[in-house]
Amino acid sequence: MTLHSLVSSALACAFLFIAGCATSNHTGALPAQRPRIEPPLQTPDSIRLVIYRPQTIVGMSGRPVIVINGLHMLTTLRESMLDPGSVFVVDAPAQHTQVAWIQSKQAGLNSDPIVYADLRGETRYLRWFLKPTYGYLQQVDERVAFEELAPLRYMGYRKLVDAKPP
Repeated sequence: MTLHSLVSSALACAFLFIAGCATSNHTGALPAQRPRIEPPLQTPDSIRLVIYRPQTIVGMSGRPVIVINGLHMLTTLRESMLDPGSVFVVDAPAQHTQVAWIQSKQAGLNSDPIVYADLRGETRYLRWFLKPTYGYLQQVDERVAFEELAPLRYMGYRKLVDAKPP
């Protein structure tokens, strides 16, 4: 190989490296620090539910579906909003809100839902917990939730204050 070929190859590699870095959208922030789309301000006649699933590997195949006042929390693709490593927000009627869940597509609705009444303007944090053979929602303290929410993927927002069950 001639000196000219070596210099040309080195310059081409250096140019591609610099061009690749210049066109990258990487700003040095970790994926967990990406800005999120925030839900709108909470209406005073609602209770805000922040529902999340911090596990990303354990129980990855499970697809629980959260059911709030009879409405299934699904994406536009009819998939669960509670993916591993995700969080979503729901504003539900403060007068009476019932939160239930389905373990997976084969299971039925749980028999012991979480019920909230007369919690206008309040926020509750619900975490998907996994046991060896089943999963369930449990309310957690705001401090614990804030620590666990930071790296999670935001799946969206639902407003059920004016919605009626099917």
